[in-house]
Amino acid sequence: MSKAIPTPRRVRITYKIYMLLFIKKLGKAVTYKMESSEQKNMYQRSYNYACKYEI
Repeated sequence: MSKAIPTPRRVRITYKIYMLLFIKKLGKAVTYKMESSEQKNMYQRSYNYACKYEI
């Protein structure tokens, strides 16, 4: 039973990976709508958010 429940650290790592993948996918989806500078800012903001809240 205890093996089925992942440790908090593992959860945090997997969540971080999923978040980064989601950000990448989001970036690809809206690339054609955005200018490169705007896109860069969006990536930076998402990354800063991820680092700030340590997700």
